[in-house]
Amino acid sequence: MIKCAGIVLTDSYVEGRDYVQAMKKVLGFLKKYKKLVILFAVIALIVVLGIYIKNALSKSQQLLEGMQNAATTEEIEARDISKTITATGKIVAVEQRNVSTKVTGVDVKEIKVSVGDTVAAGDVICVLDSEEYEQQLAEAQVGLNADAGRAGIDVQASNRNLNDALTSRDIDAKRAEEDKKTAYNHINQAAEECEEAEDDYETAKNAAQSAKDAVDNAQAELDRANSMSGANGTPSDDVKKAVIDSAKSYNSTVDSIDSYISSLPAADVSATKPTFEKFNDEDEEKALGSANCISANAGIVATDIYTGTDGTYREELTARLGDLTVKAQGFEQASSAYSAALTANAQNKEQYVAAAQAKLAQAKANYESAKAKEDSLESIYDSKISAVESQIEAYDRTIRSIEDLKRSDDMAVASRSDAVKNSNLSASTATIGDKRTIRQIEDQLDGCTVTATIGGIVTAINVLEGDVYAGGTIVTIEDTSKYEIEAEIDEYDIAGVRVGQEVKVKTNGTGTLEMQGEVKEIAPHATIVTGSNSVTYKVTISLLTPNEDLKLDMTAKVEIIKDKKDGALSVSNEAIQTGEDGKLFVEILDSGKPVDKSKLITEAQNMSKEEQEELLNADTSYESHNVFITKGIEGDYYTEIIGEGLEAGMEIVIPKADAFSDIELYIEQSGAAGGM
Repeated sequence: MIKCAGIVLTDSYVEGRDYVQAMKKVLGFLKKYKKLVILFAVIALIVVLGIYIKNALSKSQQLLEGMQNAATTEEIEARDISKTITATGKIVAVEQRNVSTKVTGVDVKEIKVSVGDTVAAGDVICVLDSEEYEQQLAEAQVGLNADAGRAGIDVQASNRNLNDALTSRDIDAKRAEEDKKTAYNHINQAAEECEEAEDDYETAKNAAQSAKDAVDNAQAELDRANSMSGANGTPSDDVKKAVIDSAKSYNSTVDSIDSYISSLPAADVSATKPTFEKFNDEDEEKALGSANCISANAGIVATDIYTGTDGTYREELTARLGDLTVKAQGFEQASSAYSAALTANAQNKEQYVAAAQAKLAQAKANYESAKAKEDSLESIYDSKISAVESQIEAYDRTIRSIEDLKRSDDMAVASRSDAVKNSNLSASTATIGDKRTIRQIEDQLDGCTVTATIGGIVTAINVLEGDVYAGGTIVTIEDTSKYEIEAEIDEYDIAGVRVGQEVKVKTNGTGTLEMQGEVKEIAPHATIVTGSNSVTYKVTISLLTPNEDLKLDMTAKVEIIKDKKDGALSVSNEAIQTGEDGKLFVEILDSGKPVDKSKLITEAQNMSKEEQEELLNADTSYESHNVFITKGIEGDYYTEIIGEGLEAGMEIVIPKADAFSDIELYIEQSGAAGGM
């Protein structure tokens, strides 16, 4: 083995290089003795070349054939594959605050921090002179108290007036209720008197009607007496007919009552209701013989028949029984006239007429007396009705008066209530100006004590003690409890960045330590540097892994995970081949073993002569078959493959695509070394 110009060559390579050098010497000789030896040189060259090429290139041909078949293998593995975007950024604080105050034109009395100090939110960092504001606050407080006192007096007065109105309303309401009750009692009293007068009037009215009926009966009796045919007292046909007609009318009324009783609800009719007797109305003698039925029916009342609670039924039944009584009285009168006619054989017609006239005169006198009493009681009843109506009108007037008084009292209360609201409103607004002034002064006083708005490190102080503060930043505080990374991403990559994506972070200050981050924000506009054609976008990354060694402005290297899949069946990118039809496939090793003889060039210095000979003479033949695949997630070095029958552990053939370039390199280097 020979090492030349940093390149290690085997004996085969050395022989090839000697051949090249021999050729150069021959050419030199020919140039020098061109005309004399050209013919001999050509002949000698041909002989030498034939012999040398045959011997020297026999091994080279063997090496060339092995290198043409050079290949490597790898196994299909389940890997975690990620696709990333890399960039460089710097460590920045999560939050930065420029602390200032609204107070201006006052002296800086004291600065309580220095650059590099760590402060917490609320810590005092600067004090301004507040003497003038303290005096203004005291004066404004005096004015506020005076205005509040006057407003309080007005509120108390309006509240008293409201309470008076409420008390008056309650008293009026109580009195109104008493007046209403009294007026209602008067109505009830007048109604009771009216009801009594009505009963008296109805009684007198019924009595007058009875007296009138008596007059009519007496008149009928007189008429019958005048109609007598003779002194023997034989009744006339009219008298006989009156007896028969009254008996038939009575019996018809009995039938009507029986029919009505049958129409009543069966459950409300007495099981032991009395039986109505009827007249024998075939002729006057038999009718007279049935007179005892009057007494048998006279005691029957509605309650003996109807046991229900419906007043309408009972009233109708009572009216029908009353009508039966009237019909009975008519029969009695006709019967009496008939009897008188039969017994008149002892009297003459004139006597009978005289008696009937006397009876009629007495009946008329009784009727006039009863009628006069009816008229008197009717007048009293009418006056009682008027009294009731008068009391109702008085009650209505009382109600209206109560309603008017209530409206008046309610209006008074509402007015006083509005006055209370107005006084309270006036009280609240009376001190608005004073309170606003006090708040403004207090704000100025508060502004004289400047505190840290966040916790962090003081990174800048922009004022000195004794300065007149004219506004602007007093100190700058950066929160270093958490860090972020600001990185610029090229415009070609920014489309693959999303908020929330996982980020791997390394910094120069923390060495190989890998920290976790997350994309927090993507700038909507590009960062364009004047004079540069590059366009980038600022991406803010939250640093999720705390580390005490981190410092502001440290350089950070970030890998933004665009896509990621765990346990994906994958191979190296160069193991995926493309067929002539454009389809992707991997070559599955079935038998044999590919041998990469190009190692005789790239790794020969690490091999013994025996290893070189073994590699040179190794069998490079193998058998395989292709499996068409589709790509899944593609990483920087490995790609997920999806195909039928693929499994982890299968051995994949990777063709040595640079085998011929190794040969070319070998020949080139051999030529360059020919002069050595």
